[in-house]
Amino acid sequence: MMSLNRETRQNIIILIGCLLLSYLSYFNIINSFFLADDFNWVHQIKNRGAFGVWTTAPDVFFRPVVSLTLFLDYTIWGLNSIGYHLTNLSFHAICAFFIYRILSQLLNPLQLPLRQIQFTALIAALFFIILPSHVEAVTWISARSDLVATCLCLPSFSFYLSSKNNQHKYNLILSYFLFLLALLSKESVVIYPAMIFSYEIYHYSTQDNSDKQLIKNILLFPLIYTSLFPIYLLLRYLGLGQLIGGYGTGVHLQYSSGIILRGLGSTLRVLIPPLSNSTDSDWQLFFIVTTIAFFLIILTYAWMGSNYHKISKVIILLFAAFLISLIPIINLVVSLQDHQGERFLYFPSVFVIMIVTIILSTILWKNQYLLLVSITLLIVLFSHRLYSSNNNWKIAGQISQQIIKDINSIATDNSLFIINIPDNFNGAYIYRNGLYPATQLFCEDKNIKFLPLVLFNNLIHINDKVKVTAISNTQYQAQLMQPKTYFMNIMLPIEQRLETPNFKILEFDWESRQSFQVEVKTPAFQDDVVYYSEGHLTRVMPPS
Repeated sequence: MMSLNRETRQNIIILIGCLLLSYLSYFNIINSFFLADDFNWVHQIKNRGAFGVWTTAPDVFFRPVVSLTLFLDYTIWGLNSIGYHLTNLSFHAICAFFIYRILSQLLNPLQLPLRQIQFTALIAALFFIILPSHVEAVTWISARSDLVATCLCLPSFSFYLSSKNNQHKYNLILSYFLFLLALLSKESVVIYPAMIFSYEIYHYSTQDNSDKQLIKNILLFPLIYTSLFPIYLLLRYLGLGQLIGGYGTGVHLQYSSGIILRGLGSTLRVLIPPLSNSTDSDWQLFFIVTTIAFFLIILTYAWMGSNYHKISKVIILLFAAFLISLIPIINLVVSLQDHQGERFLYFPSVFVIMIVTIILSTILWKNQYLLLVSITLLIVLFSHRLYSSNNNWKIAGQISQQIIKDINSIATDNSLFIINIPDNFNGAYIYRNGLYPATQLFCEDKNIKFLPLVLFNNLIHINDKVKVTAISNTQYQAQLMQPKTYFMNIMLPIEQRLETPNFKILEFDWESRQSFQVEVKTPAFQDDVVYYSEGHLTRVMPPS
């Protein structure tokens, strides 16, 4: 039997520990039901096969690797959501393991005590696993692309660092291949060569600058990774028939000063929970204060000399990587009031966690009691918030599953006319998308063909009440009874959807967004009108 060296055995133990800790930290959502886009993707995989999602037109994203992971889940687990959650958690754990590896590789040359290096790297992996802002990316099956892309980029960078240390070509080849797979998982990792460039500058600053080979490598290695772009763009064009895709040029190529400032402020959501009454300017001020504090720490480290000067260079490298990772996502909306959009911060959070852990470890290493107390307090705080956030998603899954049960019990024909349905529960998506595919997956006996839906509403509590009154056989009045809830339509603004072939919205209250009237235009739907209130779909009582 082949014996494993000490480092390999240690890595295996740490990887297993990351897996177990991920499953334990997210135990309350492992059996959570499908939500929103999940139904779309599973339905498409069921009907179109291994590359049925994010691979060919009319899809606007090109993520065939993620499609393949969903296909494997469906092949093994079918419509059992547990397996899909276990897959997400496994990707999350692997990301944490490679944070440990990368941080160890960056700190090893600094001549710090081995015990300090391993402790810092392990704590970074631990913090990453329990970071509350990861809930959307990890818990929501449809956010898997962020997990997979990060899970491929991190080992790519780790093998790249290995190739720099021992010059084995197979490490660079493996790194190169992993980056290609990352590109085929999510477009946002296109900035990866810029990260390699920033590392090469860092590496040059730590070596004998008279070596001309070092100067050449600053451009050589980024160009090696950039050489994948023509292959990727060709595959993307063959699949989608377009190069940009996604949310369109109006979003992805929009970098106005206002958007950039808002995006920078929202990056603090990596560490700071949403604040319900906060404004964009509040978060921008937080970002400025945080940045000033960060640079004061860097200047202090540089002034202290010795190893602190070397540590400051590592921190600057990680901060540069963080800023680079923001380029593709800074113009995407991360909510400041709830948890929506947190998945976009998953990859940037890698570098934030490394920076925070290095600073915490180096400042408090000589006072180990205070260091352990600080880490313990952060673990308790993160774990509490993680459980609370996950509980929102668990409740959202219960609501989603109950709605499917209600449709199965209510539907008598091949259609239902739905006045309202919940979009999200405190930021956890429910049926923003996916209601019709959900009925095709879980209500097959009902043979539902038509499912017109007027509007969505958010939920604050699971028993939030909606009052719907039949004014006549064709007109209905809907009123939300819970403050801070409102009607919405995410895919198309309400003002552009006041009238459709099946219904007409009348007297919408634009000030409170809590009430409206609707006229059912299609006679076939007039006997099957339902609405969502207090945890259930309910038939509308006929007019008195």
